Amino acid sequence: LALEGGVLYVADRDEIRRIAVRHGGEDVSVRTLSATVRAAWIQAGGRLFELRPGWREARPAGEEIELPPGGIGGVSWTRRGPVVRNDDGLWSHGPRGWTRRLPAAEPRLGVTRVRGNASGQGAVFVSEPDAYRGFWAWSGEGEARRLFTRLESSSPSAFSVAPGGELCASFQTGALIVATDGVARTVQPPIPALREVHDLFFRANGDLLAATSRGVFLWRRERPGWTRWREPEDGPRNQTNEIHRARNGTVWIGSSDGVIERRPDGTVVLH
Repeated sequence: LALEGGVLYVADRDEIRRIAVRHGGEDVSVRTLSATVRAAWIQAGGRLFELRPGWREARPAGEEIELPPGGIGGVSWTRRGPVVRNDDGLWSHGPRGWTRRLPAAEPRLGVTRVRGNASGQGAVFVSEPDAYRGFWAWSGEGEARRLFTRLESSSPSAFSVAPGGELCASFQTGALIVATDGVARTVQPPIPALREVHDLFFRANGDLLAATSRGVFLWRRERPGWTRWREPEDGPRNQTNEIHRARNGTVWIGSSDGVIERRPDGTVVLH
């Protein structure tokens, strides 16, 4: 899937084709999209659309599922589907439909980031109101619970949810915090690059990848310590912004000078 100038495209081995996203018989501009195993979720024209394999056009999500009470306000995305913020609270969508994770608040919840894993465990950082400020996490069908209070005076620069449900958050102070069952600990050893983290991503085995302004750093669960993935020459390709892992194990890295593809056999391809 690719998004260019508000237009959605899908590619397979044979072709690249445009996907129609329409409301009221007219094309609408796509703002954001997120792909999961079963579907892609699209925010366009103030509405939520869904695209499933084999469809030639996106369909309003309300045709396949009921929208959450209160409709759609802000939309964020996890690996399991959309998370919607509206006047009735914060809602996530899963196999059984919508679940309210946080109740309504006054003023409306200020959500700066939402993350989740493939098992449906999710976490959110709420910036306002003050009574809700901090990290909240959920699993199953229940409401979110406050995860931990440490360092909540500072907003995270990035965070991610591990396959086992642990949350890892980075801060501009250089601190990297992992929270398990409400207990937070600092990842050791600290390194200067952690002051400039743009994205965090967990491998299936629990290893952590950090995309920083100085390259990608790998922290191994079994052998704690940092290893730097870097290009041979210093430059924009070592200024990394985002990380994604494909189902075949390939790691895709977005840099300031293109996309880097690291394949499971160790091959590196520059795009």
